Amino acid sequence: MDENDNRPIFESNPYLMTLAENIGKGSSILKVVAKDADSGTNSEVVYSFGSDVGNAANVFRLDPSTGWITTLASLDYETLSWYNFSVVAKDKGHPQLSSVTTVMLRIQDYNDNPPEFERQHYDAAIYEHAVPGTVIVTLEIRDADFEPSKNDFYITKGNQKDQFSVRQNGEIFVHKPLDRETTANYLLEVLVTDGLFVSKTSVAIDVLDTNDNPPVCLKSKYIEKISEAIPPYSYILTVEASDADDGKNALQLYTLTGFGASDFVIDSATGIIKTVKNLDREQQSRYFLKSHVQDKGHPEWTCTSLIEIHLEDVNDNVPQFTQPIFTVAVAEDVPVGSLISKIHAVDKDLGASRKISYSFVSNPLGQFEINSKTGIVRLKRSLDRETESEYNLTVQATDHGIPPLSSTVLLSISVLDVNDNPPEFMNKMMYATVSESVPVGTEIIVVHATSEDIGINAEISYSIIGGDEQGVFEISAVTGQVKLVKSLDYESVRDYFLTVQAVDGGTPPLNNQAVVNITVTDANDNAPVFSQPSYRAIIREDAVVGSQVIQVLANDADSAPNAQLSFSIISGDDNKHFAIDSSSGYIKVAKTLDREMVPNYVLQVLCSDSGIPQLSSTAYVNIDVSDVNDNAPMFSQSNYTAIIQEGRPLGYTVLKFTIIDADAPPNTGPFLLEILSGNEDGAFRLVQQDASLRTAIKFNHKKKDKYLLQLKVSDNGNPPLSTDSWITALIIEESQFPPIISPLEVVINSFRDEFPGGVMGRIHATDGDPYDKLHYEVVSPFKELFSVDREDGTLVALPGLDVGSYNVNVSVTDGKFISYGVILVEVNMVSEEAVKNSVGMRLKGITPEDFILSHRKNFLHGLRSALNIRTKDIDILSIQPAEAVTTKEKRDTNRDLDVLFAVRKSPHVYYPAKQLLNKIKEKQALFETASNLKVVKIIKDRCTTDYCVHGECVDRIVLDETYVVSITTESLGYVSPQHVRKLECVCNSGYGGTHCDIVINECARNPCSSHHVCFPHPSDLGYICQCPPGKTGPLCDRDKTKICRGSACYE
Repeated sequence: MDENDNRPIFESNPYLMTLAENIGKGSSILKVVAKDADSGTNSEVVYSFGSDVGNAANVFRLDPSTGWITTLASLDYETLSWYNFSVVAKDKGHPQLSSVTTVMLRIQDYNDNPPEFERQHYDAAIYEHAVPGTVIVTLEIRDADFEPSKNDFYITKGNQKDQFSVRQNGEIFVHKPLDRETTANYLLEVLVTDGLFVSKTSVAIDVLDTNDNPPVCLKSKYIEKISEAIPPYSYILTVEASDADDGKNALQLYTLTGFGASDFVIDSATGIIKTVKNLDREQQSRYFLKSHVQDKGHPEWTCTSLIEIHLEDVNDNVPQFTQPIFTVAVAEDVPVGSLISKIHAVDKDLGASRKISYSFVSNPLGQFEINSKTGIVRLKRSLDRETESEYNLTVQATDHGIPPLSSTVLLSISVLDVNDNPPEFMNKMMYATVSESVPVGTEIIVVHATSEDIGINAEISYSIIGGDEQGVFEISAVTGQVKLVKSLDYESVRDYFLTVQAVDGGTPPLNNQAVVNITVTDANDNAPVFSQPSYRAIIREDAVVGSQVIQVLANDADSAPNAQLSFSIISGDDNKHFAIDSSSGYIKVAKTLDREMVPNYVLQVLCSDSGIPQLSSTAYVNIDVSDVNDNAPMFSQSNYTAIIQEGRPLGYTVLKFTIIDADAPPNTGPFLLEILSGNEDGAFRLVQQDASLRTAIKFNHKKKDKYLLQLKVSDNGNPPLSTDSWITALIIEESQFPPIISPLEVVINSFRDEFPGGVMGRIHATDGDPYDKLHYEVVSPFKELFSVDREDGTLVALPGLDVGSYNVNVSVTDGKFISYGVILVEVNMVSEEAVKNSVGMRLKGITPEDFILSHRKNFLHGLRSALNIRTKDIDILSIQPAEAVTTKEKRDTNRDLDVLFAVRKSPHVYYPAKQLLNKIKEKQALFETASNLKVVKIIKDRCTTDYCVHGECVDRIVLDETYVVSITTESLGYVSPQHVRKLECVCNSGYGGTHCDIVINECARNPCSSHHVCFPHPSDLGYICQCPPGKTGPLCDRDKTKICRGSACYE
């Protein structure tokens, strides 16, 4: 009998299956199978859900016998996309055995949800100038399906002209150009479908305005008539214009132009035109103006209208007389009815307002009458000058306007007389007093004569008929004013008696005379004059205070008190050693003199008079202070020490004395030197001629190694004065070692091969003998080109040294031994081209000596690295210490060094300075790294655009041919010209001055054409126009060097 010892075994564990979510309810989807190896009832299997079935039990059914799983309800992927549960298989045996398997069901999505717009309505806006392709709005879609299907969009309504289109990503974009002025807004219906479902939304699109339409003037011309009496700010008209744009894009700007436009104002926004002041038809009767309407966004878009304004006349002008006053003269015997005058007036108004009537406002005695239409005035009654000599009538002119306007004028009528009375002076004798200092043109006196007649009979003219033979005075024929025409001189003439005549204008003329006495008074017009322009005197320096030196004399041509003189010393005597008597002019000693302090005085003496204004003159007094022997001669040292080697020859110069005496010859030399003591054995002697102490014996330091000499020097004065000095002479053994000369190389840069000469260096020599005195000499072969200081070894090159190499032989001797050496001198030429293309660089903390000894190679290496050039192409032109610019910089810049160099491009061509400057600035850091030198600055061009007003600024480097900088060390010497920078202006033709700001000739006006060059010329024009050098022809475009032949040739 079978024993239940086997469990049911599932054919699969787990079971995996994918189900479509649209599978029908009650569908069999999976069969689980478990087999049992037992037999009978022990092999029968019953199926059931496991305990983890959960909600799946409501969705699926499991057949316990067959194992089929079927659906109880519809599936929904969007609700639950996976089902996992276990199935248990049990047999029917005892004990009952079971096993478990897992069923995993994946639900596959199906398109069962429609696509839906995020919004049912969209609002958007786009500018009308948007280009096709511009995205307006993006429509967003949602779809509940896990894997949404591809959606298609369509514009189904509102897009009749196909202005818009929609992409598959929902972007609505401009398909064709828009025009807001045609259609300002659109309402689109947009459809989306996934192939099965369909959704719709609406899209409202507003087309925004852009300024794409110009203003249009609605009228081409306006004509208005207004009264000239219209008040200011009255409305005239409105300029009308339209713009198809909207809002601010339709804003317009109105302006008004034309002759007289300033009499009106136009509102810039509305176009309303008003008057701004009172108008006057008589000034301007018609206005022809033009209005301009501009688009505010595009001022170049404009339209114009013509505006014609006519002013209508009003009676606003009174009649105007042609003269401010009418004057007429008539003889008293003219007959009645004679024409006396014609009064004329005009009126600027028009029509009836222009017609004028004339009448008298006042007509005393009724002597005259006037024609109301013509204005002619005639004599109505006879005249009598003795009864009435003048008539003043008022005439009125009235126009015919409404209301009428009028004005008046004065008519003055003079009655003429007969000439029967001569002129009469108020006084027959007249007096005047005048100073001789009054200027020419001064009025002296006015003479006056009168006549009882009138008119021309009473017109008097004056003249001088006697007493002015020298023409010193003139008289005004009309006013009788007597003026000075020549300068007066009291010292020459002190009184004038002028005969003045007065003549009337009658026929025949009548006359009368009077006398004018003019007295001239003295003025201070003569400065004092010294008896001689300069004075010279000599005074001993031991003169006592109060001693008279010299008297200065002066006189004055004026009279008292102007001729009272006083003297004073105004300069040349700062310490007041002299005084002058202000009245007599005697100069005296005021302080003790010392010729050794001040040997000569040049006093400026002032002589002043007592006039007003005070006048003065000066003279110079040269006072020489003569010497007295009051200063003893002095040795340059109070004590001397001399070292003398054995073996020195007799007559060897031990010392040369410098004698100083503050006195003047003959109280100075010749000096007398004496040995007072210490000259044992007559070892020394004095040579008076050169003031030297010399040996007189051969010395042996073992016998005597020291002398103490007492010397006295006396001068040549009377009595003579003297001074002593002590000399210690030490005797040492003779020289044991010869001098040793250090090698020396010197490089000289000669500008333009014109070396001015100068110190090249110093020969350095050493000697093992501590007291040896060395002497230097050039021995051969260039003694005419080089010299050496015998005492200190300073080596000098003489002017005219040519470019090349020199081996200069020199000798050094200590008196016993002579040593020889060779100085190597290399002279290089610096050309103008090199200087023109040079660049200056300032290096920090470097002395010239440090540079040539330790940094020159590093400098060249740095330039080679920075500029990518060969070191042999670099020419160092000049080296010199940098100058301190300010006090703050002085401590640093004293140790800075200026180096001037140029770089060769080929043997005779240099790289341009500007190119080098830019490259070095760019590579400065590389230069500093490669050379281990710090650059303070690279000298740049200092020119500015406004430095030269009419010319070109040039900042150039100049080498001083006359001054060289010598840098000397023990082994090397470097000599180069000093370089400076000069800021100069190259002036245009016709201009000069430091900044080309001064006009110096006619060329400053640029009178010549662009082809010619202007040159100053002594002709009337002041200039001449010529072709540039080498050019000819009317346009200066022909080469003058080419042969010119034929009739077409121009020269």
